[in-house]
Amino acid sequence: MITNTNYYEDAIIQILCVSITVAEHLQAQHSAIKMLLSRVKLILDYVKAVEKGEVPVCHDALRLAYSLCRRLPVMKPERFNTEFYEVSF
Repeated sequence: MITNTNYYEDAIIQILCVSITVAEHLQAQHSAIKMLLSRVKLILDYVKAVEKGEVPVCHDALRLAYSLCRRLPVMKPERFNTEFYEVSF
């Protein structure tokens, strides 16, 4: 016989497991975003140094930086809100 206590305990355990999984996913996303930000800042610093003439121009590096910029989406706020808040799990 399943008691209400067991049912509620199982439900709470399931909710906690989902919460832990979501937290782990968010932590991984946060780490990835931090890494991307640090790399983009490094590229920006390089481009600024090239503009100032502090470092020699490397056309390959500039082409790669340009390619990266073209791949990063520029999201409009309404598109972000739609995609962020309407994600299905």
